[in-house]
Amino acid sequence: MEWTRGDYRISTDKSFLSVEKIHALLLRSYWASRRPRETIRRSIEGSLCYGLYWRDEQIGFARVVTDYATFYWLCDVFIEEDHRGHGLGKWLVRCVVETPELAKLLGVLATRDALGLYAPYGFSPPEAAGTLLWRRPTRQPDETDPGGDQDEKGHRQPLHGGNAVRPLPRDGPEEGTPAAPA
Repeated sequence: MEWTRGDYRISTDKSFLSVEKIHALLLRSYWASRRPRETIRRSIEGSLCYGLYWRDEQIGFARVVTDYATFYWLCDVFIEEDHRGHGLGKWLVRCVVETPELAKLLGVLATRDALGLYAPYGFSPPEAAGTLLWRRPTRQPDETDPGGDQDEKGHRQPLHGGNAVRPLPRDGPEEGTPAAPA
């Protein structure tokens, strides 16, 4: 699929994507700053991807993981800093949620700083705290990291990129804290 707006274009054609550019964009994110280039390449292969282009230069990206039947996970949404403030993030999200194959599915995402971007398109926090669970892959200390991210303190981050909520202590939640990923 393809959408145009002046000199800007959004396309789901993966042949236009630049793994190098996407890696450079994600290196500047809080959720994927340590994600290896090879992991990004593999994630693109297994996802529905949206490239955002100004003329012929890639300046944005969004990735969707889906089963095309029940839900999709929107992730890795990023706009080059020089092109922010022109409504391009809103346009990119609108194109994703209006994609016919996704329009009737449950959409899920995680963010710690962009609720205002996603809310107009129907995204909101879950009604019941503690209902979202995930499982992180485990590894032995001598194994190489299969592509997960780590924060500046060396704590593993989820493979999708970024926590929507703060991590729980390893021994369980604090009093009054809803269940969340460790």
